[in-house]
Amino acid sequence: MKKIFTLAAAILASFSLWAADPTLPTDAIPSTAYDATVKEANLYAITDEVSGGKQYFVYDLDTIRTQMKANKVTWIKGPKNDGGNSAGTISFADGLSDADKFGFNTTWNRAWGINNGRYAGIRVTKCAEFAALTKSNGTKDGKTLYMHVFVKNADSWDFVETIGDNVYNSSKYYVLKATLDNTKEYVILLTSGAGSNCLTAQIRFASAYCYDPEFTVPKGGTGFVGDPIDLAITSKNNSKPVNYAVTVDGETGVSGTDYSFNVSPGLVQATPLKAGTFVITFSQASDGTYCAAEESATFVISAKTPVTSFEIDAPATAHVGEEVTIELKNFDAAPTSIVWYDGEFNEITAANGKTSYTFTPEATGKYGFQITAWNEFNELNEEAFNHTEIKVVVGTDASLSDLKVNGATLGDFAADKYEYAIGEFGVYEAINVTATAADAPYATVEVVDDKAGTITVTVTAEDKTTTQNYVMTYTRKAATELVAINESTTWDWTETGETADLQLSDATMPKKTEEFNFADLLKNPGENFKAASLEGIMEYVYRKQSDYKFCQGTQLRFVTTVAGKLEVVYSNTGTRSKETERRFLVVNGKSYGEGTMNATPVTTSNIAVVAGEVVISSIINDGKETASMLRFNKVVFTKDDSSTALDNTEAEVKAVKVVRDGQLLILKNGVLYNAQGAVVK
Repeated sequence: MKKIFTLAAAILASFSLWAADPTLPTDAIPSTAYDATVKEANLYAITDEVSGGKQYFVYDLDTIRTQMKANKVTWIKGPKNDGGNSAGTISFADGLSDADKFGFNTTWNRAWGINNGRYAGIRVTKCAEFAALTKSNGTKDGKTLYMHVFVKNADSWDFVETIGDNVYNSSKYYVLKATLDNTKEYVILLTSGAGSNCLTAQIRFASAYCYDPEFTVPKGGTGFVGDPIDLAITSKNNSKPVNYAVTVDGETGVSGTDYSFNVSPGLVQATPLKAGTFVITFSQASDGTYCAAEESATFVISAKTPVTSFEIDAPATAHVGEEVTIELKNFDAAPTSIVWYDGEFNEITAANGKTSYTFTPEATGKYGFQITAWNEFNELNEEAFNHTEIKVVVGTDASLSDLKVNGATLGDFAADKYEYAIGEFGVYEAINVTATAADAPYATVEVVDDKAGTITVTVTAEDKTTTQNYVMTYTRKAATELVAINESTTWDWTETGETADLQLSDATMPKKTEEFNFADLLKNPGENFKAASLEGIMEYVYRKQSDYKFCQGTQLRFVTTVAGKLEVVYSNTGTRSKETERRFLVVNGKSYGEGTMNATPVTTSNIAVVAGEVVISSIINDGKETASMLRFNKVVFTKDDSSTALDNTEAEVKAVKVVRDGQLLILKNGVLYNAQGAVVK
């Protein structure tokens, strides 16, 4: 129970929730009790809010007077703020009932003196009863006090009634009482009759809030047509009847057509007569102690429909070892029992009661399934029945469902088209073929590229005997021919245009042991990097490590039509600790420089070369003259018409192993020999 007590809020003018300036009709009350200039500030507001049964609140009018005085508010023609009599003892008039006297104090501080031509106005809301405790002022009997009641309707104040009484005994207090609608707002004017002088000591405000009803009904559920539903209702307000209303699928239900009710105290037995969504709303009026209540229960009512049909979703064929799922769907009514049988009508207990069953066949052949389903509405031996058969086979499908080249399906692909021309590719451009068997994973696929322009895709069916070939033909651009140089030329690996390592292996095109022209592998070489004039046998066509950019491999080769001098910036492929691991630069079979033991580049210059082929390679100082790899950062050829031929007597000539076109050759004194010792042109 909660009470919000707002008497201390004092003056109406401070409450913004009130409508502005009530205008009271002039013809509803005696002129002595009305002044047309009345304003909101001249009305005192009482808005006590409580819940949980009727409660009474009594206010001593001297308290109100004091509050009004503190807020500098006066009534027009109202009682004097400082007027009234001293405190006294309450003496009730004879004949007052206990209900009339209830709540009033037996003493008072000061009473309001309301004499001829004066009135006091009080505004109330949420009030069920308003009463004033009043008596004659002075020694004369026969004085009269009136209570005029106005109610607010929309934007107007309408007169309700006038309650008055002759105060015939100046020493006795009487009660003027008005019954109000606690949902509305009222103005009460207390006025004295002509020539009268009355005192009003206290007023009583009676709230009319009710206790929470504690009214409950079942929240709903499901049911069937013709089956009664018992709805037990609990309520503390047993003095008022429980009413009900029914809707079916949103429409007002019709008793006897849509439903029937059997009502007894605390229990309603509802019998739905048709299928649909039933909403039953129960309500109960307030009895003054308990509030009005309303609750609803929703029931989804189904017809008593037996299962007569359903469908089976299952593949027509399957493979040995392949998981197969059979699903039951589209029942015309909800089943409560499902029984599965195999093709020989042996019960499959693991599947009973389920709408799906998964099994894995272990051998080829036919697998039959028979299913029955029913519910409580099926007659005996009238359950629904359906069956299916799955053929487990060894696949003979050797077709493709997709054929891709470098990630894209061929535009003219069809499962029954077996020959394709797939176009021209770069010298070393990858051709990645992805083929998907229609009967995967049971059929297998093999892709073979003869490297001469034909790729064959062979599909082998599950039976291992049925095959089908799909043949693709292609062409490649011709390899770039080595372009001879006739002027000073620099190959600097900071100007290759590459940003990522370009590595070759035994599985790439070309392989790391095959010679290639740099123009066929560098995508966007710089203008000063004459890629077409340089060939190599490399593991890295381009590589960046730390602050260095280089190629890494066993051989570089170019052809010059003029003599000149050579400068090479190079390094070992890593840090070496043994002198036998020192690597030397070799040009046309002759070693130069002091060699290199680590990855820090060194420079060897002034290597004279004559017009013709220039081969740059390396050896390891291991006493065996073993060919090795170097990192080449830069190769600079400077044209020099005065250069002479190499004088091979000036230094020890060392043989160098060279790989060209996949053939191992020996380079010595500028001459290439094959493994049999024959000179190679």
